[in-house]
Amino acid sequence: MLRTRTRLRAGAANGPLVNLNFLSGSLDSRITFTRGSNATLVDSTGRVTYAPANLFTYSEDFTLGVWSKGGGYNSTITANSTTAPNGTLTADTLVADNSGGTGSVILARSVGVTTGTAYTFSFFAKAATLSWIRLFALGYTTPGNGGAYFNLSGSGSIGTVDSGYTATISAQGDGWYRCSLTFTAGTIVTGELRVLLANANNDTAVARNGTSSVFLWGAQLEQVTYQTTPSTYVATTASAYYGPRFDYDPVTLAPRGLLIEEQRTNSTLYSEQFDNAAWPKQNATVTANATTAPDGTTTADKLVEDATAGVSHRMYQTTASAFANGTTVTNSVFLKAAERTWAYIRLELNDNTSLNAWFNLSTGAIGTVQSGLTATITPFGNGWYRCTVAGSVGTGASPAKNYFLVGVTTADNTTNYTGNGTSGVFLWGAQLEAGAFATSYIPTVASTVTRSADVATMTGTNFSSWYNQSAGTFIAEASAFVPVATTTNAVVSANDNTGSNRNNVFVFNGQWGGVTTTGGVDQANILIGASYTPTAVAKIAYAYQANNFAASVNGGTVGTDVSGTVPTVDRLFLGVTGSGGGAALNGHIRQIAYFNSRLPNAQLQTLTAPTLALPLSLDFTTASYTVGY
Repeated sequence: MLRTRTRLRAGAANGPLVNLNFLSGSLDSRITFTRGSNATLVDSTGRVTYAPANLFTYSEDFTLGVWSKGGGYNSTITANSTTAPNGTLTADTLVADNSGGTGSVILARSVGVTTGTAYTFSFFAKAATLSWIRLFALGYTTPGNGGAYFNLSGSGSIGTVDSGYTATISAQGDGWYRCSLTFTAGTIVTGELRVLLANANNDTAVARNGTSSVFLWGAQLEQVTYQTTPSTYVATTASAYYGPRFDYDPVTLAPRGLLIEEQRTNSTLYSEQFDNAAWPKQNATVTANATTAPDGTTTADKLVEDATAGVSHRMYQTTASAFANGTTVTNSVFLKAAERTWAYIRLELNDNTSLNAWFNLSTGAIGTVQSGLTATITPFGNGWYRCTVAGSVGTGASPAKNYFLVGVTTADNTTNYTGNGTSGVFLWGAQLEAGAFATSYIPTVASTVTRSADVATMTGTNFSSWYNQSAGTFIAEASAFVPVATTTNAVVSANDNTGSNRNNVFVFNGQWGGVTTTGGVDQANILIGASYTPTAVAKIAYAYQANNFAASVNGGTVGTDVSGTVPTVDRLFLGVTGSGGGAALNGHIRQIAYFNSRLPNAQLQTLTAPTLALPLSLDFTTASYTVGY
């Protein structure tokens, strides 16, 4: 294969001053990421799961009142008493009080959880005068009070594990072990998570002598799906941690980059529990937990037709949310063929208008889509498809409540038939959200759930140290799953946290491009015609300089604007245009590179050519860099 090397002259623009590669699965340390809630992603195994999170606040300061001790817990905390696994003097000691006798010595945290959701609770622990601890869950009715014992001596081992719990232990060096307990929360959603001192396996009758102790550090609580081991530890202070999402293709398992989405709410209840009374059935039944779901757990149900002749076989839910008339909403559900290979989803509106779309779960094809709806079908591996329908809710005078309806059938454009009492389709993960497209899955139980917007930004010297106010070039590689519409979806925005001064790379009305705004007036707005396809990866270049703006997409013809000024900006947003999460990409950012000069037009084409890997390597010592093959 012929190698083509592009060289830049030595000087201010030897190569990209910033090269953010989000396919690596990590964020540059200069980026601050926030999201006010948990969220799901597809991980590298192709399964739906939760993003990294730590629901505990003050995860390393056990002296604070959020951690229960003293009194009836018979314990004290000595702060910063030994070196933690990260090399800092931040590990605390859990010490029995001096009350005399023997009994439980406890550090505890009262925690609100979601019924039916699995959690992993973990601590780093090291032997002091004692070498055993117990992690314990109190007050969660399923699987019942219980936990596991951990031996912190030798190579580390697990003692007794109560039924319904899973335990792990892993050596961290210097005598430290990470101990974890995984369980599913029951119907009591606020209980207590505890770490107890232990003399040995099954023995927590510790001497309350003022010296019995172990070292502790790094508490973490996180929602999980199929996992039984904790994710990478993240420290917290006053706020819980909700991490960025590095998403993967559920079929090819290829990385898709950093997922950035707007805020959305799932208005269906019991989104995985179709046997619940919240889902009335018509000429059908539901078999709960009938097969493995897209999240790797045995939680997918089966919608089974009855034997009634000439009727529809389906289930539905009247959603809890009311939508203003004319609101575009999207219904989505994961479906898999069983004995039947056809299913349909209906938008049934308050004015009695019913619109259906049919899906072939054998071929992965969309069947008939009735006028007024749009539909998609996306493979999710192991025979699963995520099927969606979108349309506008009712035309009546009052706000509309929407119905989520899914049915099993025998053929395209068919709802009524005679069932056999045993055949059906598998289903999991129903979602109804306001918007013209489905976003990442938001699990619900007894109430609606809102996923907050993703916001990633660089500020201060993390931004000003490399950004050139007078001239520069962004090269971005991204994809979005928004349909062609008139909304703006940002890939990257250098601005002052307003729309008045900005250099943006974005998609708008089916076109990728860039815009420069100064003092609230657009100076350049360059869109490349017909360059956008939903979910397709695009490479976009946008260059700015006074009276000299340009954009190119996928190596195509360069669009230019030769009149305009450039703004003064002080921060960079990724996938949004402001701290409120506005103009969210609703897609994936794979890579962003920044050059501190206005690159020549020919180079904009070269750097965005579809076959170009940008950049494969950088070599600043020779004033050259490799941009592709």
